[in-house]
Amino acid sequence: MSVDNLPDEILLKILGLLPYDDLENAFDVSRRWMRLAGYPLLWRNFRLEIKFDEELEENYNLDELFTKRPFYQRIGSLDVEVVNEETCRTLAPKLFSTVVALGVEMKKLCIWGDDWSCITGVPDLTDVDTEHLVAVAKKVESLELSETTMSDFQLNSLFSALEQEHGNLKYLDLTSNNLSSVNSDHLANVVKHISTVVLEDTSLSKEQLEKLFLKLATSDINLKSLSLHHHRYAVDRFDMSGIDLSHLVTVATKLEELILTESMGKGKMSRDQWSHLFSDLAKRSETESNLTKLMLEGNDLSGVATEHLNTVITRLRIANISDTNMSLDQAQSLLTAIAKKDTMLEALAMDCRGIDKELIAEAKKIIIIFHGYGCD
Repeated sequence: MSVDNLPDEILLKILGLLPYDDLENAFDVSRRWMRLAGYPLLWRNFRLEIKFDEELEENYNLDELFTKRPFYQRIGSLDVEVVNEETCRTLAPKLFSTVVALGVEMKKLCIWGDDWSCITGVPDLTDVDTEHLVAVAKKVESLELSETTMSDFQLNSLFSALEQEHGNLKYLDLTSNNLSSVNSDHLANVVKHISTVVLEDTSLSKEQLEKLFLKLATSDINLKSLSLHHHRYAVDRFDMSGIDLSHLVTVATKLEELILTESMGKGKMSRDQWSHLFSDLAKRSETESNLTKLMLEGNDLSGVATEHLNTVITRLRIANISDTNMSLDQAQSLLTAIAKKDTMLEALAMDCRGIDKELIAEAKKIIIIFHGYGCD
């Protein structure tokens, strides 16, 4: 039997097994194959990659990219690597306008700088039309604009619009964008509706953080994962000292993942605050908490009672408590509890210096211990 005699349903299943390069070549076989190869579901997981570098001409025709390959208008994700800042400033506005004008449907948009962005320049999106930015944000499920630059007007407009209608958005990453000018209420109302939010190094003010945790603690939320990680050399550190501990505890039990790493320096939470936090978390029963991942690297946990530390950490699935000034007694007590197999923990980052090697070996039979001094 000839392949051409197969019904559409069977041929679609065969085409669905092809690598995307071969699937694209299928357009040239016949009119029937062109029709079937353009079936939207075949392209729903396709990742289109574009590199904004100095070799990309300023008059690069993005319209043509999508119109000559109409199946690109139904892709899974668009991944833009920015190598050259000037190219990005020129082409980013064209990219957003093209996506909106052609009604390109995609689940994910990611625009990011390369590992040398400190030299080549941070991706500049300040010339992107704000209405286009908002339209794309409402269209996608995942928006990653990490290490980019946007204006205060763009960011305020984005959060104001998403507060009214957050569309399909489930994942938002604005790492290293300065959000200090964003209205506190708009920020909190948007964050609570999105499943995963990454706000690392975003210069949030003390007031913004207080309102954020108040809103999350007192509202019904869709948020499951929140990252407020600080990179070690970030200039503007979050001031967590004013957050109501009862709000922080409530939020921690509502979330599945909470990342508060490297919150040292001015505005960091004190030993007593961490002690009270762990004490309150330990009092909650397992059924009262959804938390499975807690990342606290760089904070001071030296004042946390061992029984509270053990209770909270062993209920998690993943924890990072490395570089937290924990005492030898705290560390040994925790690994002893783990070695007794009285834990839900799967992976732990912590410092193991001075701990009995046999105890470390016993704990490693139960969980993975990584990223810590003396844990090899």
